Amino acid sequence: MGQTGTERAKKAGEKAYRYEKRYHCCSQATLLALQEVLGLEDLLAWKAASSMCGGVALSGNTCGALSGAVMALGMKLGRGDLGEGFGSILRAMLPAHELVRWFEAEYGSAACRDISGLSLTREIIEMMMADPDGALNAIDPQMAEKCAQICRRTAEKTIEILEEKQR
Repeated sequence: MGQTGTERAKKAGEKAYRYEKRYHCCSQATLLALQEVLGLEDLLAWKAASSMCGGVALSGNTCGALSGAVMALGMKLGRGDLGEGFGSILRAMLPAHELVRWFEAEYGSAACRDISGLSLTREIIEMMMADPDGALNAIDPQMAEKCAQICRRTAEKTIEILEEKQR
């Protein structure tokens, strides 16, 4: 017997949480969890998500967990051929729009810097690049937990939106 939508949402959330806590990079953690639960494993898409953590390339802009989830929605529902026309884009755009609006209501913003309080200057990024392991060790445990929880909840909500769409 297959898993219910609630079970799939919980599984995706647990995976996203665990991946973020252990490996970091919220965009990849969320995307990989969703890829696995939805049967959409794609190494190239997952690699592409690596530049979205820290609010898109450590800029503090759109939260990586949200970016990874939007990518998963596109992978599941998106247009597969340019010849399908613009209308076919709405299959993925409308659920993604719903996810973004939910995210903004849930966290007060879609921007990483607003949610996490993380402000990455050029100097901080250069220090991180010079000592990646040291940078990981310097992460505030409360912020790391908050980001992992955001990955969890965003993955869960993505599955919930997909399940609602299939009803």
